[in-house]
Amino acid sequence: MSQKLPVGDVMNEAVQFGLHRWATVLRYSWAPALFSLLLFGLYFACMFTPSFYQSGQDVTSFEELQEGMRVSIPVAIAGAALIYLFVVLLFCGVAASLFRLVALGEERPGFIQLRMDGPALRVFFAYLIMMIITTAIWGAAFMGALSISGESFSSLKGSFQSLMELAQASEQGSASDLEAFSSMMGPMKIFGLTFLLAIVPLIYVTVKLAPFPPGSASENRLLLFGSFAMTFGHFWSILGVFILFILFMIVISIIYSLADSIFQMLAALLVAQGSVFALVGMLIYVIVMGAAIFVQLFSMAVQTAVPAIIYRRLKTGE
Repeated sequence: MSQKLPVGDVMNEAVQFGLHRWATVLRYSWAPALFSLLLFGLYFACMFTPSFYQSGQDVTSFEELQEGMRVSIPVAIAGAALIYLFVVLLFCGVAASLFRLVALGEERPGFIQLRMDGPALRVFFAYLIMMIITTAIWGAAFMGALSISGESFSSLKGSFQSLMELAQASEQGSASDLEAFSSMMGPMKIFGLTFLLAIVPLIYVTVKLAPFPPGSASENRLLLFGSFAMTFGHFWSILGVFILFILFMIVISIIYSLADSIFQMLAALLVAQGSVFALVGMLIYVIVMGAAIFVQLFSMAVQTAVPAIIYRRLKTGE
């Protein structure tokens, strides 16, 4: 068995990767992001007739929307879903490149990266399998919650209908708070029980499948069962890494939100003063925008690095 996973060292390495490799994340991801925006924009631009755009009228019903579309709404949704899957594949290529960089030290050259090769496909299917497993857990927990509570689909549907009716009545001032609270108790009880039943299996699966996506990107196979075997004896240390990661991201988010609010208010105040102060305010706005981009790239780098470091350390035993 490999040595115990050092929680602090894993998190420190991930943070250092984020600080020193955020530009690499930008290099890997800018082209897929731009291509995705252009693809969706072109798709929706071709979806409607020229007269629909020229009319400029507000759409208030599906019938009005359908009149301006070249295809039916189900076909449009299916097309958007296919494009979405293609976009997901592109970003799985970004994740594959980052996983292989962290786990194998593989540096992909080039300013334009649109990766759709074997590692990208394996990462795509790894995330798809994880989504299926997670959905199955939520579904089983929901069914269990219905069984424990004695509720049924029909009664839950009736509760939602009552909530909708009360929402309309509250707009007219004819609904009481007691009626609204009583109608909410049924769905709240079901969802609460569902969460309680699902949380432990979800944590277990998340920990056991931590090396699954980066391992699938690094090896010429889907590392599903290998991930379960690899994490044997390391459950609590991997869980500790994830807890430390979540706490770290919460602290970073709080600090960034406070700093962003302060500088946004300062910039607005300076712009309102006019003259030279307005120029300084605009400069602060540019800096704030750059900081937002940096924080997003840093967060993405750390989030990708954590499972890749876990995989590499479990694989090599170092």
